[in-house]
Amino acid sequence: MIATHNRLFKEVAERIAYAIRSIFNPSDFDFDQIASDLVLPPNLNISDFAFGCFKLAKHLSQKPHIVAAELATFLKANSDLLAT
Repeated sequence: MIATHNRLFKEVAERIAYAIRSIFNPSDFDFDQIASDLVLPPNLNISDFAFGCFKLAKHLSQKPHIVAAELATFLKANSDLLAT
């Protein structure tokens, strides 16, 4: 169970990293940080994972809700990235 959980977290983190690279192409961003910022949400009825955009937004000098909206739009438009 833990191995499956870790594999899922890694896969989701890789898909978020792809989205970040595609949208923002940030230089010198620590993509290893994505995995540690990926967590279980407080309410599993809403989603399976949660990703805090605060560190990324700070790195990009943008507001977190703007970064989150852009990531959500990209991931929805590229829903094949979300399919398992």
